[in-house]
Amino acid sequence: MTAAFRHFDPGSDADGASWYPAGDVRSLQPLPLFPPLPPAEPYPVDALGPLLSRTTSAIARKVQVPPAMAAQSVLATAALAAQALGDVRLPYGQVRPLSLYFVTVAVSGDRKSSSDNEALWPVERREKKLREEQVEEMKDWRASRDAWSAEHKRIEGDKKLGFSERKDALVMLGDEPPKPLAPFLTTGDLTLEGLTKNWANAHAALGVFSAEGGVFVGGYGMSEDNRLRTAAMLSEVWDGKPVKRVRALDGVTILPGRRLSMHIMVQPGAAAGFLGNSILKDQGLLSRVLAAAPESLAGTRLHRDVDPADDATIRHYGARILALLESPLPTVEGSANELDPPSLSIDAEAAAALAAFSDHVERQVGSMEGLKPISDFAAKAAEHAARRQPHRGHDDHHAHHGRRPRARRLVRHRDVAAVPSRASRSQAPPRTGAARLHAEARRRRGPVQ
Repeated sequence: MTAAFRHFDPGSDADGASWYPAGDVRSLQPLPLFPPLPPAEPYPVDALGPLLSRTTSAIARKVQVPPAMAAQSVLATAALAAQALGDVRLPYGQVRPLSLYFVTVAVSGDRKSSSDNEALWPVERREKKLREEQVEEMKDWRASRDAWSAEHKRIEGDKKLGFSERKDALVMLGDEPPKPLAPFLTTGDLTLEGLTKNWANAHAALGVFSAEGGVFVGGYGMSEDNRLRTAAMLSEVWDGKPVKRVRALDGVTILPGRRLSMHIMVQPGAAAGFLGNSILKDQGLLSRVLAAAPESLAGTRLHRDVDPADDATIRHYGARILALLESPLPTVEGSANELDPPSLSIDAEAAAALAAFSDHVERQVGSMEGLKPISDFAAKAAEHAARRQPHRGHDDHHAHHGRRPRARRLVRHRDVAAVPSRASRSQAPPRTGAARLHAEARRRRGPVQ
């Protein structure tokens, strides 16, 4: 009887295995420790709306990056610009921010920085303008602060004043002049303490953007001791809750009306440690993250001249983003950085479509063949769709009405199988990882003689 060996062959039967007789050289091929991942589906660029879809295609052609990467950069920038101007009211009545969190997985050399640079140029221009304005604002503030301090000391030291008169004079003087807001809208990293301490004097709507995502996922805020607290804070801000901190020395800090969007572009190894982290999954941060891992275009990016039409499209998009960033913010009266944005309601037709989508997802979360392995993300799929719809609305002057199917297509596209599957490899036992590296080294050396 001839022995046979089970051999992995991606092009064979449904479970990727074939049987070869003993002695066949193919039977000596080792069985991979992990099955190959299916290729990502084409990104539904047209679902982004007229302006954002044209901009995504223009950036993808100009920089020669995958459309999914360009779309992540464009959507994250749109979220940063729009999140201060409105919230979305879900069909069941609760209000959520328009903030979005993105993670894009790509190897070094895949032009992550170039993609973000094309999308973020209006943000950088706005930050430059804020820095220029702050120079004059700081001069005026220092003069006002010094005058206030001198008058405050004079009132306190005036021995002719009684208690009531001194109190009235101090009330009339008022509080110390507020310091101008720090002139930045984005940062590449954050910590819980740093954000809480500095957001009191920063703009209300900020973004965490980094084409070197290792700075974020490998930074102090995501270290083993701080990871859970940072994730909890990011989750609460995504939900629209106030930032709160209680410290013995600093006292109580409460910062309502803040918004935060995020786009982290990170290499596969670092992404595996982040997206595959069981603590972040159980806490719920990962279900709030929209991840993409497009196939690399390396080897196909031959030189070509930039199409002037693409540059014009990117400039037009940038002008729209800049206009949003320069818009007066809906803030609480008397506050420079506590937002009080209006709620964008969903009309009956769109609400019905959203409910049908939510039910469709819910029916699949109980099955391992369906969405149960990613039930945490699936549970928020409808909310992700609702949050993203207004970003499209800003580009074509339509409010939050009648555009639900496109938002659902964007959520459906998320490579919810491949990305978690790729990330989950980081959770394999250390011996398994070592065996995989050993097997790869053996494969490169060739068969043993």
